[in-house]
Amino acid sequence: METLLPAAQRHANAVAAKSSYESPSPHAAHPNSFLIVANALCARGQPALAIIVYRKILTVDPGNARVYNNMGLALQQLGQVEEALPCHQRALALSPDMAEAHAGLGNAIAFSAILKRP
Repeated sequence: METLLPAAQRHANAVAAKSSYESPSPHAAHPNSFLIVANALCARGQPALAIIVYRKILTVDPGNARVYNNMGLALQQLGQVEEALPCHQRALALSPDMAEAHAGLGNAIAFSAILKRP
């Protein structure tokens, strides 16, 4: 029974995540529920799926600095550091005092410099 329970939980999580990112768009009144799903996908090592959800959130909530920042972090997880930079910059433009966005941008700049070394 112990081995079936984790498998059933993984299946339930996958079904929930799949239905979330395949839905036409997050409801404008509930973008935070989609943000929770996207963050969970990142935490579970699925940043590519999380990016899909983050982009859908931005279609209904384009001024959400947290989404831009988290999408930048997901891009960094995929090694797409150059693509992450504008996400963190946009997050800071929307919310200049967001400490997480400052940290994300700093990390992206540092990783970008490391990757450019000969």
